[in-house]
Amino acid sequence: MEITTELIDVLRQSKKILTISHVSPDFDAIASQLAAKLALEKVGKKITTYNESGAYPNMTFLPGVEDVVTRLHPRARFDCTLLMDAGTPDRFGKVLNESPRERFGTLIKVDHHLTGSAFAEMEYVDPGRASTGELVMDLIKRYPIELDADIALNLYCAVVTDTGGFRYSNTNSAAFHTVAELLQHGVNPWDVTTRLYENRPEAELRLLSLVLKTLHVSHSGRYATLEMRCTDREAAGAEDYMTDGFINYARSLSGVEVAIFIREMIPDKQFKVSFRSKGTVNVATLAESLGGGGHHNAAGCTMKGSLTEVKAILYRIVDAKLPKSASSKKSVTAKRAVGKVKQAKR
Repeated sequence: MEITTELIDVLRQSKKILTISHVSPDFDAIASQLAAKLALEKVGKKITTYNESGAYPNMTFLPGVEDVVTRLHPRARFDCTLLMDAGTPDRFGKVLNESPRERFGTLIKVDHHLTGSAFAEMEYVDPGRASTGELVMDLIKRYPIELDADIALNLYCAVVTDTGGFRYSNTNSAAFHTVAELLQHGVNPWDVTTRLYENRPEAELRLLSLVLKTLHVSHSGRYATLEMRCTDREAAGAEDYMTDGFINYARSLSGVEVAIFIREMIPDKQFKVSFRSKGTVNVATLAESLGGGGHHNAAGCTMKGSLTEVKAILYRIVDAKLPKSASSKKSVTAKRAVGKVKQAKR
């Protein structure tokens, strides 16, 4: 989908603009909002940057992050609203459902997820892009607005994190072209890498040690799960956002095609479930069947019930989704992976 002249005209004519990203935001969500905020402020717009969950402590180095708000003034009105990094209205929290529709002005969805619904008046959606940050950069250049060091840093963080440091399968030439241009505006890759991946709190590693103990590999060796209970988080003195990336340990196992991370939100009543695929299984459709969504190789949903019930449903669905014709080579690799895990548990 291309950026339309009508969409740019709405941005140009709007004086008060609201940006919203999904609850429990990742770097792509918040950094994309901040890049849009800093850019649009350069052309005289009044920007409100809202996220129901707020920005997390590990995001404090992002330029403009101090302006992220978790509440809107009840009488605030906007000419247009940019809905960023999510495909369905429920992902943005309560604000869209509990407020008069007219207060938001023209709704513009900016997203790169495969799943979603057409609920906004205007959309710039491209599932072929690795991050929402890339789409925001397109909007900035199309307006046009000149990039600067702070905008570039936010956009770079959006691309780097949503490609897993250029390790995920969504990494493509467009992502590399984007970051190459951003480097020309003063981004220091080593500094960003240090802030993102080498500045972890001790509580995060203590929580990881508890989560890794829950590793379960299916009998076939083709999928694996990790779990986090509320008591684990409390014991480690950790926060929920610190679990970002934990699922990759399960996906990294030889022979595993689908990784699942189950996070307890309400003790034995509600769980957030994340899925990661190595490409064989489209986990977006898997998540969508459970009321969630996402990308081909990364998706998620929320499930209610006991942990036992949730795992039983997940195992049944994943078993059904896995292709039946696994090669003999994969089967052998999977059995070896199971053997290694069993030995590690002894």
